[in-house]
Amino acid sequence: MVDEAPDKDGFRRYLADDAFTDMVLVYHGATKTDNMHKGYTSRLFFIHQRCGYRYDLLIHDYGLIALKADAASRSNPFNFAPVYSEKTLNRLWWKFNAEAPTCLVVGFGRSVSLEQKTKPSVMQHTWKVLQNYERCYNWTFRASPNFNYSINATWSCILQTPGFDSYVHIGDSGSPVTCDNEYFGFISGGSPQSVFPASDKYWNRFKFITIEFHTVSPIVFSPFVNTAEMRAAFVEKIQSQIDDTEELRRLDDCCCCS
Repeated sequence: MVDEAPDKDGFRRYLADDAFTDMVLVYHGATKTDNMHKGYTSRLFFIHQRCGYRYDLLIHDYGLIALKADAASRSNPFNFAPVYSEKTLNRLWWKFNAEAPTCLVVGFGRSVSLEQKTKPSVMQHTWKVLQNYERCYNWTFRASPNFNYSINATWSCILQTPGFDSYVHIGDSGSPVTCDNEYFGFISGGSPQSVFPASDKYWNRFKFITIEFHTVSPIVFSPFVNTAEMRAAFVEKIQSQIDDTEELRRLDDCCCCS
């Protein structure tokens, strides 16, 4: 849900929905399509306090869903995303933003190509090319006294792989992106028909082209201290907030009944 009133810096901030009235079902990676009724219900939503929208880009696009049941106890732990050390997170971000590797994207998106739409019953995959930091900066930086790219640009950029006629589309948001068999981030936003200059450095000297462009939210920028070193403290803090929320909800119910 978007807060319609922009803040003093011109950002439209997002507010977390209520996990009870806007309940969602969550599935882990090993869930088969014939078992989609066995999802895990949401208990509480967390959202980055600076999550917002400006210049057609999502800022600090991170959130977390606390579940009512422990999914880890019901499936193989290898079906879940790895928990990296802080050192590894930083190493992967610097490495991939410099090397611009080809990365794997999986999801249930509704587009096979620009001409063909679908409602897939199985998870699909495609390959995208991660762009280096300089190119992503030149394409997404918006000159403004209230926009600090180093602080607000919590994204990386991906483009379509030549020869692959497949597109990231509606339904792929939040899909994991892996590069060199390492979990790098997840799909944030973008469009299969974005308009950019043919040169990412000289906007006024070259003609414009239409390309598929999307942003990825690297896990290194996650607002939660979710590194291997802080995992236990992270889980404890989340549980504390869940308990506080449940207590407030219980008190509200008592007040309504009295």
